[in-house]
Amino acid sequence: MASFLGNLDANFGTKSFDPERSVSDVDLAKVKAAICSTPSSFGLQPYTIIDVRESTIRAALRGAARDQTQVTDAPHLFVFCARTDLKQRVDEYVAEALAQGVATNDSLTLYAKKVSSITKGYDAERALTWTTKQAYITLGFALAACAELGIDACPIEGISEKLIANILALPETHVPVFLLAFGYRKEDSPYKRFRFSENNLFSRR
Repeated sequence: MASFLGNLDANFGTKSFDPERSVSDVDLAKVKAAICSTPSSFGLQPYTIIDVRESTIRAALRGAARDQTQVTDAPHLFVFCARTDLKQRVDEYVAEALAQGVATNDSLTLYAKKVSSITKGYDAERALTWTTKQAYITLGFALAACAELGIDACPIEGISEKLIANILALPETHVPVFLLAFGYRKEDSPYKRFRFSENNLFSRR
């Protein structure tokens, strides 16, 4: 069995997916679990992920993503949305943590005050910048999980956020920032994978 790092070496941004070959429910659950386990600032997880299954919605999303074929051909498509409703998210966090019994009411009150004191001055633009960065951390975990499971994946930018928000009927506080198509490659890439060397990417002071 290949190691995790070995799986990373074999992984690349897949452009051509086999639409007839789906990821098993077990492995799909593992990818979702990796996303749920992603660390975030304050543990707030200020994002939401939409698992798009409906083919007509996929077709519309493809038009809002520069006609990238992965949007419709990949068996699975996640739309990652950054949330700007930070107060609402803090309230959700407190309510869920209390319901699960993982923290006391007093500690959660202190938590809410701390997060609110830091984020209360954020306008919509700053909130979106911050939560978008948080969402991208989840992408790294999702891609790592796919590599570990031998699943091919392709992150997709170059999207029309407004069009996608309209297609999915999202509230203004949920902003699509990227897509993740995944499944299994239809064919190997005709190009040899290139990555810069460690010496190129790292420096030391």
